[in-house]
Amino acid sequence: MEQEQIVDTDSNFAVSPATPTEPAQAFFDRQEIPTRSQVVVLGGGLAGLISAIVLARQGRQVLLCEKKKFPRDKVCGACLNSNAIATLERLKLTPLLDQLGAPMLKQVRIQCGRRTLSLPLPGGRAITRKELDLALASEATRCGVRILENVNAALDSLSSDQKLRRVKIQDSQQTSFTDAEIVLVAAGLGGVREISQPWPAEIKPNSKIGIGLTLHTESHNIRENTIYLCVRENGYLGIVLAENHQVNLAAAIKPDLLNQEESFGGWVRETLCRYNLQIDYPFEEAQWRGTAPLTRKIAQPFGRRWLAIGDSAGYVEPFTGEGMAWAISGGELAASLAAKNIEHWSEKHERQWGSLYKQMIRQRQLSCRSLAWLLQNPLRSRLAIEVAAWFPSIGHWFVHDINRLAHTLPPPKNSALT
Repeated sequence: MEQEQIVDTDSNFAVSPATPTEPAQAFFDRQEIPTRSQVVVLGGGLAGLISAIVLARQGRQVLLCEKKKFPRDKVCGACLNSNAIATLERLKLTPLLDQLGAPMLKQVRIQCGRRTLSLPLPGGRAITRKELDLALASEATRCGVRILENVNAALDSLSSDQKLRRVKIQDSQQTSFTDAEIVLVAAGLGGVREISQPWPAEIKPNSKIGIGLTLHTESHNIRENTIYLCVRENGYLGIVLAENHQVNLAAAIKPDLLNQEESFGGWVRETLCRYNLQIDYPFEEAQWRGTAPLTRKIAQPFGRRWLAIGDSAGYVEPFTGEGMAWAISGGELAASLAAKNIEHWSEKHERQWGSLYKQMIRQRQLSCRSLAWLLQNPLRSRLAIEVAAWFPSIGHWFVHDINRLAHTLPPPKNSALT
């Protein structure tokens, strides 16, 4: 069954106006943590928020736990590709992008050595995670989701009859427990450990780390509607103009770059200079945000009474918004599976999520794995760009393959969510 056919979206839903940088007032009081919820979502990123919204719209009781307080910055390229936009449209969430003033994205400009390759994008928008996640959190609370901020939540024990999974919730003052019929683990790259068992994540050799910064400056020559991808021998730097003319920088670099004498800010300045880009900002003094190694895979994205979604289910280096698209699609898929089957949940549905994830998320990561391999070596990078410059259809095919809509993929086997 195709992805768009397994989502039960009420056509009467409409989102409320988004107010940039203003935290939602309805976030749940942690003093009133329920002892039991139908679904607990661990993590308030894109996958967690989308899944919570979908579940709440279908009448499910949802508690979402987020370790930080909204609004908060995240290392991200700030790009929603056409696949992500299609999912948001299906969920009637694109008005949030309009209200936040997210610019359209029309092309990606890849620069490597002396060669520059510009390729058109089949749609997309630029939006910082600080604003997007806050807007989605506000929409989630409007739909009835209870959100706990500034807490650490983790999987705990399974009930003796295997019908409930306990979740441990901690903040600086207290520890609480709540029982859930299903837990959706959307806790980012670090994942969440199941009690007495290590999280089964395998970090791939030569995996890069992510570093990002969002800044306000009017002194630059970065064009709106364009993704800049600047390739170096030890990583690459992506740049885009997001809402309110903010400049978003996101790099994927080899970890040993941070051990060199030159500061990372100096590397950014040198990269900009090499490719004739100008941003007037003290990068050497900036407070950059970083991530753990990016590319990782887990043995299976599920267990008894829990499903892993978003980055917690596995990740590869993204380039033009794929990471956000995977998170949004995964959140929608997992929530639809949980909402339809929560009353008669069994191990069959957990295995079904593993099959859905493999066929509809991991399959879409193959192109990014190939591109990551090309960019690991400067000679391969230059050769690939030369070939794409001589044969533009190859570059166009690659961009469209990355941005292809989920419902154009072959339907997964045995995917009826009943």
